[in-house]
Amino acid sequence: MRGNTLPQLTWRWTKVNDVEAPLTDETMTPYPNGSARHGEALDPGLEEALRNSPHGISKLLLEENEQHANVRRRVVLKNGRSEEMKVVLDTDSTALIDRYQVICEAGQRGELLLEVVALAEAAQRNAVIQIVARPDSTLRLMLVQRLNETSGANVSVIVQVEKGARVEVAHVDLGGRFSNFHYGCDLIGKGAETDISTVYLADGDEKLDLFYNVRHIGENTRSEIQVNGALLDRAHKSFRGTLDFLEGACGAEGNEEEYAVLLSDQVHSIAVPLLLCHEDDVMGNHAASAGRIDEEMLFYIMSRGFGRKEAASLIVEARMTPTLDRISNESVREEVRRQIHERIVQG
Repeated sequence: MRGNTLPQLTWRWTKVNDVEAPLTDETMTPYPNGSARHGEALDPGLEEALRNSPHGISKLLLEENEQHANVRRRVVLKNGRSEEMKVVLDTDSTALIDRYQVICEAGQRGELLLEVVALAEAAQRNAVIQIVARPDSTLRLMLVQRLNETSGANVSVIVQVEKGARVEVAHVDLGGRFSNFHYGCDLIGKGAETDISTVYLADGDEKLDLFYNVRHIGENTRSEIQVNGALLDRAHKSFRGTLDFLEGACGAEGNEEEYAVLLSDQVHSIAVPLLLCHEDDVMGNHAASAGRIDEEMLFYIMSRGFGRKEAASLIVEARMTPTLDRISNESVREEVRRQIHERIVQG
């Protein structure tokens, strides 16, 4: 099954229009041990809005998530509330189908950290995270996913930002047999903003697909997409970012940038930054680049007593630091740093 389809298709032979996005293997053991975990009842109105949304990796994955979710959570953030959730997939729980509604109330601030770790062989995840930022609210969302080389994930983040609201996202993806990430955001109110910053690392034969589609609908809306990562061994990464300025989005501004560090001759890096425009008074900027680490910078660091891989890791980590610093939980932040460092040094 294919998913993460570009909103404006390009030539089929380029093989960048979509990605393989499998449904969850029905033979796996549901998390946790087959019993569903339910929090507050999900809002039926938001459920209906999600069914009608143009976002999500694929309709089939969204339907599977709605019908078979074994984790359901509705989180209402206000009064500066901060919440953390962690899911560990082990040998007794190999299939996670998690569904979240996250609402930040009008004029309020809140933050949510969602961490998923796969320890089991061949674990699989299908996640749908629905975000609603009410007028003049500020939501900070931290998504950390650490899979092993035999596990896979499809993660759809679907965001609605209302008048004067802001959604900030720190996203960490440390690979997996396959990892498909989808960020679909509608800036519907005047002055609505989103700022998503991603770091990634993939090694071995891991495949990573990063898809962003921000639709500027309201006036004077703002978006920032910043992606930094590194590829080792034979890893494959696709970045496809779309800034879509719809009619009526006067004064809107959007920026997207992706930079990939290639630490092997055998890695494969694809970047498709896309701008779509249906309005005159807008500003859109996009950039994508990939390359090896500068040899002079490596030499300088190595002259201070570091080995080549240690020096390379320090340079990669420096580019990732602004995103990692957005993670408010120090222990999670440092564990991510440690894993990135070890995988580059040992790679």
